[in-house]
Amino acid sequence: MAGRRETLLFIAGLLFVTQLQAQSHPDLTGSWKQNNDRCVPRQHGEATITITIHDPKLTVEIDSVYGQAPRSHAVKDYNTDGKPAVMKDSEGDEIDTTVAWRDQSLVFSTDEHEDGKIKHSEEVWTLIDNGTALERVRKGFRAGQTQTLIYVRVGAGHADNPSPPRGPISGN
Repeated sequence: MAGRRETLLFIAGLLFVTQLQAQSHPDLTGSWKQNNDRCVPRQHGEATITITIHDPKLTVEIDSVYGQAPRSHAVKDYNTDGKPAVMKDSEGDEIDTTVAWRDQSLVFSTDEHEDGKIKHSEEVWTLIDNGTALERVRKGFRAGQTQTLIYVRVGAGHADNPSPPRGPISGN
């Protein structure tokens, strides 16, 4: 009887650890500012991404301005459970995006239905530099090109980006 109980406890513990590992994803939540010098190809303009994740709900807010174009602001809601989010772009084209965790990266797989054709692209978001930077690799979005965008975490106090040390206090 004791052997059976130990076996059941072992199996229960194994299931608990497996479930815990499956839910362990990097924390992308926060605001991220594009670092143009680290992007390939190098970027111009400004872009900030604000990410909010309450698995499976994901909200991505993007503020950007490039060249003489007016400032752009967009908020997009996704689920990280692999179910497609269906949206329409400004031209009325249908865009189907599936978002899911792949190892320690968040993967966006997008099909844009335009003029009877389907254009497929993929983005992979991964934390780099000990969690202080977000790498966004885009494939197939523009004539099959690959683009790597790097964003640095904005603000202090995040577990991966603690507040910088303060200088000496002057006065009295």
